[in-house]
Amino acid sequence: MKTTASRIRPFALTVGAAALLLPLTGCSVIDAIGKSSQDAWQLNYEVTTDGSASATLTDVSYLDTSGRLEEAAMKRVGTVETSAGAGGAPSKWKADSIVVVGKQTRISATPPAGVRATCRILLDDSKEIATATSDPGKPVTCEAKAPEFPK
Repeated sequence: MKTTASRIRPFALTVGAAALLLPLTGCSVIDAIGKSSQDAWQLNYEVTTDGSASATLTDVSYLDTSGRLEEAAMKRVGTVETSAGAGGAPSKWKADSIVVVGKQTRISATPPAGVRATCRILLDDSKEIATATSDPGKPVTCEAKAPEFPK
């Protein structure tokens, strides 16, 4: 009987501790389950510049999230080089993220003096939800709320 009693005590303590801690974690578990089932789009941020030669963009930042459970935060990239365009296509810089339906998206960048920049926000690499073009050398900003999924 001593063997059985020594096995029951640790089990009873574990069950008792779980019963005490469960109410403390219940709300966060429910919140996590709710967030993990939210609809989310693949998000593509693009900034292109005049001409096909590469260009240096400064003050580049965008709203980024690593997953549905995370809140979006401004990612300050700083200075980046656009990739030269082929066959006369504009030079481009691109970043990918995700966005939960109904949440805000945003990107901004500053092109070099004398160069225009165009930003675009795309869903699933195809559906444009925002675009803007700057004056030469001036910052460009795009923002939009992620739309509902088509019914």
